Amino acid sequence: MLPHKLVRSRCTAIVAAIATAAGFACAALGCTYAHAQGASRTDALVRTLVDGASRHIPKGYSTANATRVTLNDDDRSSGMIAGVVVALGGGDPKGSLRYGLFQSEQQAETFTRNLGYRRPAGSSPRFLQYVPSADCADTPSGGLCSMRIGDVVIVATAGAVDRGASFVMIAAKDALDAATMGLGTGPSTVTLPKSAATSSRDGCALLTKTDAAAALGGPVADPRRSGDTCYYGAPVAGRDSVTLQLFEGGRSKFDFDRGRMQRIASASGIGDDAFSFVSDAGFVQVYFIKGTSYAALTLQSSRDVNRLEVAKALARKIAASL
Repeated sequence: MLPHKLVRSRCTAIVAAIATAAGFACAALGCTYAHAQGASRTDALVRTLVDGASRHIPKGYSTANATRVTLNDDDRSSGMIAGVVVALGGGDPKGSLRYGLFQSEQQAETFTRNLGYRRPAGSSPRFLQYVPSADCADTPSGGLCSMRIGDVVIVATAGAVDRGASFVMIAAKDALDAATMGLGTGPSTVTLPKSAATSSRDGCALLTKTDAAAALGGPVADPRRSGDTCYYGAPVAGRDSVTLQLFEGGRSKFDFDRGRMQRIASASGIGDDAFSFVSDAGFVQVYFIKGTSYAALTLQSSRDVNRLEVAKALARKIAASL
């Protein structure tokens, strides 16, 4: 499904070199979406993605039509158990979106990693500060982004990464978040055991439901979490959400990320050091470090024009607890 369908898409030249790969969309949540409750859960997630595609059209596009695709032998051998392709219209003719659902997070991670290995010659890696966990590159024929969220892999293509594939990826992640939230309790609210966490700290202990509701100016749903990410969504205000992601790597990772990002500003009085970013897509981020603890807070709020100051205040409170 995913590799072969990508080859047959309008972005053939971008993905031909990765078509045979066996490894690829708040910060990303590391929960197991599709497999945790078996085939019925997978089917439900696929149906929700397909039925809800039109509600999550990327910025710059006017239509989105999603269908479930038939897997081939290569798909199944990589551990893929289902796939969804989204045809985008009214925007960049190279825009495309794919979801691959895998049996395990390990198989999805392998698939993602192999996609990165198989990029065409002349590709230039790009850091997508809107979604830091996405793996993006400008290729000779366009932009390519991939991201693993638990055992779901998202692949987005467009004419370029900046304001192209990036917007497709953001919309895809929102669609996946909304789909899993719509399914109610289940994998989207599973807490990974501490042994599986990428951080020893619990993000939802640092970012409480009360604080999230205060930041969004209204009620929030129960948290969705993994070992390093805590996410709260507003049940009424569409995409409004607040996410805390904890990173490994300490000061060296913090400095490295700051050096790669553009259009950032220093943020004083938050931990030992901090910087902020205001996205054209309507959200703000505050990256901060205290000691060896490095974290990022993302706030998407349609209600508050002062969202950056709200995010800074919340980041300051969280940093005091690190």
